[in-house]
Amino acid sequence: MSTTPTADLSNRNASFDLLAVVTTGLGIVSACILVMMIGLASGVSGEDVPLLLWALVMVIVGFLPLAIDVGRPMEERHTFLSMLAIVYTVGFVMPIFVHYIPAVGPVDPPALNDTNLWPSDIATGQWIAIIGLIAFYVGYGLPIRQVVKPVLPAVGYEWTHRASIMATVAIVMFGWFVFLGRSFGIIPAALGSGVLGAIANATVFSSSLLMATYLKYRSRIALALLVTLVPMTMLINFMTGSKKAVLMPAAMVVLTWVVLERRIRLRWMVGGVLALVLLYPVAQFWRHDILQANTLTIADVLTNPGPAIARTGRFVASGRAGDYFVDGFEAASRRLDAIGVVSVIVRDTPSVSPFQNGRTIALIPVAYVPRVLWPDKPVITIGQWVTEAYVPGGHLIDSSLGTTWVGEFYLNWGVTAVFFGMLVLGTMLRFAHESLMRPAATLPLVVAATIVVSQSCLALQGGVVVAVNGPIFTMIPLVGVHLAVRFFGGVRRVSFSESEPESKDEPTATV
Repeated sequence: MSTTPTADLSNRNASFDLLAVVTTGLGIVSACILVMMIGLASGVSGEDVPLLLWALVMVIVGFLPLAIDVGRPMEERHTFLSMLAIVYTVGFVMPIFVHYIPAVGPVDPPALNDTNLWPSDIATGQWIAIIGLIAFYVGYGLPIRQVVKPVLPAVGYEWTHRASIMATVAIVMFGWFVFLGRSFGIIPAALGSGVLGAIANATVFSSSLLMATYLKYRSRIALALLVTLVPMTMLINFMTGSKKAVLMPAAMVVLTWVVLERRIRLRWMVGGVLALVLLYPVAQFWRHDILQANTLTIADVLTNPGPAIARTGRFVASGRAGDYFVDGFEAASRRLDAIGVVSVIVRDTPSVSPFQNGRTIALIPVAYVPRVLWPDKPVITIGQWVTEAYVPGGHLIDSSLGTTWVGEFYLNWGVTAVFFGMLVLGTMLRFAHESLMRPAATLPLVVAATIVVSQSCLALQGGVVVAVNGPIFTMIPLVGVHLAVRFFGGVRRVSFSESEPESKDEPTATV
């Protein structure tokens, strides 16, 4: 794909380019009109027509921040908002074309058996999802910069090249210790999954730190560690059966580049979807066959890896490439489906399950109390409860179903909660943008910004608790390492100004 204004946010003009925005916007609208004409010509009719129209409206609304960013100077682009809006759009649009429009009669969304959604139910979920996205924009657009900017520090502490390399090695070693310690039962689960899971995830955001170090210092050591640790981490994570864990190290590398350069290349996003499509079938096989529906762990595999590797090879070689791709595309689309669960919740609340009146939102502060101090602490995730409340016979199903932000707000107070809840989340994202996306951002700020973008995008199909707490938990080890680096003198002071000052310590830091 060529780096045109519509595909690559690389415009560095000093002033707002209205022509680029209008051109990009017209291109998006024209593409949607073309898709509509193709859909109608292909036989989309009856109750499926509103599904098609609402999906295209969602595309236009969802790509609006990207279109506006095309005309902005690089330092004024709102990368957080553009990324989140695109991922949101994919979750609410892709399943419409892959599953719901082609279906005949009622459809069961993923993990919601016997819920029987009709096109009218899905259309209702679509326009409520659009309201939620617009409310998110409203919250993001509130003038909080004047409130945030005066309280932010004028100077920061940048890690030296040597300190960043040493910190990364320490993060990886400690992260792997926690991850493998939990897998082999050395570290008890009673210590809590939230904080320990965040520490184990340090091996993931270490790839972001390495990428930021390479881009800032052009460090050959950072590059060597990057090409070594990222594939190694992805391979180990594959053995857990988690598709997210496999792709995250590489995704963090790309997102770090996006944060530093404030560019979003659509071909990278397409590449990410294709990677998920290709990974999904073999990852599902590994989870259900090798790990026996997750009753085994990576520890069981590592004690005797030969048979697992041989069976995986036979599985990949057993299917034709075309069938494998189609199966992966359909499975990935079901995994990314956000509209199905929202439509069920909107239709069946309060007729099947009453409004929760904030009960699930109140779980946000509960997550910070370790189970070692509160053995009877309630379960933070509500996936199992949603399955039991909305799925016939759901009490017999072991589920971790995500509600999406829109779905969780709706099951608490309805459309009103969707609007005001999404408005608050939009304001929170703007606060993160103003705090982290600063001129001359230091390495810790770059990694923190990458964490916020990645965790927020992943949480879109989860719930509000994950959206709020996920970035915070994931940044806990980063904050700890930053304090340690400062304590041992591995920093230099920098000014958060429009131009980054020259370093007095290791000006090139190329090894």
